Amino acid sequence: PPDDAPTRPWLAHADAQANLDELRQQLAAERPAELRLTGVPNPRLVHELAVRQALEDGTPLPGRPTASPIGLEAFPALGEEHGYWTGITWNTQDTDTVDVVFVDRTRLSGRAPVGTYAALPTSASAAPLSTWATNPAARRGTGALVTKLREHTRDHLPDYMVPSAIVPLDRLPLTANGKLDRAALPAPEFASAGSGRGARTPQEQIVCDLFAQVLGLPWVGVEDDFFDLGGHSLLATRLIAQIRAAFGVELELRALFEGPTPAAVAELLDTAAPGRLALTVRRRPDVMPLSFAQRRLWFIHKMEGPSATYNIPLALRLNGELDRDALRAALGDVVARHESLRTVFPEAEGVPCQQVLSPEAAVPHLTVHPTTEAELPAALKSAARHPFDLAAETPLRADLFELSAQQYVLLLVVHHIAGDGWSLGPLAADLTRAYTARVEGRVP
Repeated sequence: PPDDAPTRPWLAHADAQANLDELRQQLAAERPAELRLTGVPNPRLVHELAVRQALEDGTPLPGRPTASPIGLEAFPALGEEHGYWTGITWNTQDTDTVDVVFVDRTRLSGRAPVGTYAALPTSASAAPLSTWATNPAARRGTGALVTKLREHTRDHLPDYMVPSAIVPLDRLPLTANGKLDRAALPAPEFASAGSGRGARTPQEQIVCDLFAQVLGLPWVGVEDDFFDLGGHSLLATRLIAQIRAAFGVELELRALFEGPTPAAVAELLDTAAPGRLALTVRRRPDVMPLSFAQRRLWFIHKMEGPSATYNIPLALRLNGELDRDALRAALGDVVARHESLRTVFPEAEGVPCQQVLSPEAAVPHLTVHPTTEAELPAALKSAARHPFDLAAETPLRADLFELSAQQYVLLLVVHHIAGDGWSLGPLAADLTRAYTARVEGRVP
């Protein structure tokens, strides 16, 4: 194959016609079976490449050449003149130039040659051939695959696990360690893919606008599917809440799953029940009962006694100067904001009940423990296993481990009766905002 054919370089600084004449003489006199002419400038790109080089070098831009260089069509004509099949490929060393391959037709027996593209040097990483080719049918096939995947996930997964986007990739980007490079993954582009019909009624227009607002899209058509555009169960909850507020009606979340288009939702608005009255503060009863989940945890606590089984720890490493007074005040702010963190569970006539303490009475005590980095894991483990007394002790404990004047670890332990793993995110965010405000001398 001509991929290992003898090569002849094109002399870039020599006269183009002289180059062509020397090539003609070689083909006529030596009659090589195969020959690869390398580094031939592409006359269609000569000026553009010169401009690019000038921009990179910071030199004046060149003018357009007055004389047209020899066109690539001169090489097939030369090959035909001397009985050669001629092919033109990109140069593997310099992508700004091309190679011209000549193969003696008497060796081909009427067949087209293969292997005309020279192999990359062993030190270079070869790109897949698909990089240099188009596949017009790929979009059609990929679209069908994405549709089937979306239908399959909806049929076999709960709503909250159905992916909001499916992005086809030729291959997954990897880091130098061979792991998935998440930063290199392309962001999904949710484009409106429905019929494109615009709204016909004011209700449809408002619903389309709410769809677009929740999905973060510039426009949504009335027949566009909410979930095909990247919607998921959490966004669906937000959308239904906004529709309820905008129209003052009671609309079930189920309605969006059964008819996930603006047209289907707008059709339900005329027959939807009026919205519920806004929540108002009511006087609490003297004895507040426990919820089912609280009663279950209280019963286990009563049977087994205080233990760390249902403790949920959150450790935060703090670097820099720490204002301990501001931290104590911030803990009080968080407890004042969340009643569940200042609720105890005593018994009234043998029945467990909730007792919400005042913010002043429930500020958690911040215990400071001087320690070292080596001792820290054991100290954290011990503090995280603090057994809560739910009847008398608020379900939040705070310990500060001092490693140095500039390094600390804050451990917050919450009992499961007052929160869960998801609650740790809002807890940390609220504490951060409150501490920032206290350091600045203001109340959050």
